[in-house]
Amino acid sequence: MNLNEIRNKIDHLDGEILKLIYERMELGLRTRGQKLTVTDKEREEQVLNNIMRFSGRLLSAEFIQNLYKSIC
Repeated sequence: MNLNEIRNKIDHLDGEILKLIYERMELGLRTRGQKLTVTDKEREEQVLNNIMRFSGRLLSAEFIQNLYKSIC
């Protein structure tokens, strides 16, 4: 793969990442309308644990936690 192909792939992936973040944020907002309380600490912990497991430890725990707090 040459440099231009790599850059094009990165651009495509960036678009897909943003699309998925928007979709995740929308679903998070929808759940707020269906909950009796604003936060569910148990569920938040479960989500973070799942994400940490899927990350393969490539991303730091701090980065993942900050990201998910921003989009949830």
